[in-house]
Parts: sequence; C-alpha cells; structure tokens
Amino acid sequence: MVRDKEYNRFLVESIDPVVKNSHPLAKIKTICNTVAMVNRMRANKSHRNNRRSHHALVAARVSKCSNCSAPHRCHTVCMNCGYYNGRKVLDLAAKALKKTKATASK
Repeated sequence: MVRDKEYNRFLVESIDPVVKNSHPLAKIKTICNTVAMVNRMRANKSHRNNRRSHHALVAARVSKCSNCSAPHRCHTVCMNCGYYNGRKVLDLAAKALKKTKATASK
C-alpha cells in the first residue's frame, strides 16, 4: 500500500513528537505505522571483517604424557594414567571401581 509523504510525516509526528524537531540529516523510514532509524554509519565489508578477525576459534594444544605417552591437553592431568608433571594426581583405578559400584547398585 503506497502512502504519500504528508501521511508518512503525520504518522511519524503522531508516534514520536521529538522526531518533528530532529536534526535534518536524521533519516526516518516508516513502514506500516512503525518508525525505524536508518543506519548512517554503515560498516563496510572491510571494517566488518577486521572486527571479526579476532573471533577465530583456535584448536586445543595437545602434548604427550611423560608417563604413558598418551596425548592430553597442555597443563591438565592425563586422563589415561592420572599423572601430571611427573606426579600421580588422580587414582583412576579407584575412580573406575567407584563408578562400577554405582552402576551395579542401580
């Protein structure tokens, strides 16, 4: 439905009286009795891509366990043997036994 400029101005002024005295460069678009501002400072493709250049995901770093030579994430306990930095930190045998008891009791 096509509306003339006078009717659009009437709609804008009736919805928001501040728009009537707004800056002449502020562009206003009316669509079916709703007021939407037009973006004046649109970011071009280059600016958008430069902003997003830091959003890349980085793969997790993997190192080799000094005890069992299994791959594990850096600075974390090896989930294969329970060692970290040459010391036993987790008792995985006890953990597995506890888990089997819990599933057997259910």
